[in-house]
Amino acid sequence: MKILVISNMYPSVGDPVYGTFVKVFYDNISRLNGQDDTKLIAVKGRYGKKVLKYLKFYFAILWNLTFRRYDLIYVHTITYPVPPIWLISKFRKLPLVFNVHGSDLLGKGRIVRLFHRMGYKVISSAKAIVSPSHYFVGRIMEYFPEYDTDKIIVSASGGVDTSMFRPVENPISDEHFTLGYVSRIDKGKGWEIYLQALKILIDKGYDVRGVIAGRGAQTEQMKAMIVQLGLEGAVEYLGGVPREMLAQVYSKFDLFCNTSYLDESLGLVTIEAMACGVPVVGSDNAGIAECITDNENGFLFKVANLDNLVEKVIRFIEYPAEVKNGFRRKARESARRFETDVVMLKLFEKLKQIV
Repeated sequence: MKILVISNMYPSVGDPVYGTFVKVFYDNISRLNGQDDTKLIAVKGRYGKKVLKYLKFYFAILWNLTFRRYDLIYVHTITYPVPPIWLISKFRKLPLVFNVHGSDLLGKGRIVRLFHRMGYKVISSAKAIVSPSHYFVGRIMEYFPEYDTDKIIVSASGGVDTSMFRPVENPISDEHFTLGYVSRIDKGKGWEIYLQALKILIDKGYDVRGVIAGRGAQTEQMKAMIVQLGLEGAVEYLGGVPREMLAQVYSKFDLFCNTSYLDESLGLVTIEAMACGVPVVGSDNAGIAECITDNENGFLFKVANLDNLVEKVIRFIEYPAEVKNGFRRKARESARRFETDVVMLKLFEKLKQIV
């Protein structure tokens, strides 16, 4: 079947971590459907001349939707790709599937609200909406209450490649305990809670070190807070890390910390860490909570509750090595249900049924 994939997020040479989940989706849908029958229109990288990038993006969408015929048009996010799709839909019935990712649905900015109003009818008449988690189906229905829930497909954002994300030889060390953070350094991601927890643990006498990977709008604030808390010698900041190097980073961790207090649609970093055999302490919130079984493959703590986070980390630190290794095995086993090949094959079969 002829598939057109549209996304305003996609990795570039200069920005290799931007929209990696879309690349995973496209690479696998091309493999399953055939490269010649699968076309991509995308904005690559978040940096550069944005106006020019989007003009080219919109023109390519308009041209393809006007002069080409596709069996399925798969659109990642329900915001920025919407205007040209909305325009063409007034003249042609389009076989649309929208993949909602989270911030595109929950965003509060003026432009986001405008695109929501513009695209409401288009999205409401789509052949399917893809949700990253069961939790997020409920959020989708808040915005599109008349949509048929039977047409919502739950699929974990391309899943996780367990051949890439796998345990690296790195036995638990008695020298010090490493608590890791991999995420954007942005408002709502809870990086400040993570740093505060490190400070408390060290002050309590625990030999804990931190490793942070990621970047964002609040990177400089994060660096300033590290200095303010006196954690310069206790935290290693790696900046943005290419996807293919992340398994090496995760494998440095004894415990991975997902402190986000946003309405995360899934939280792929949680699954990536578990695929590397790293237990996770995560916010008992939204899609994150779907991945973690408390006191089995990790721990859930009350959202933005610093004391509860510290309590759960201490519990894990004080477990004997054999118990910690049991958590590592359970984490790896839990991640297998999100394996990319499994997730993408199930989604592809659903798309074929739609066509």
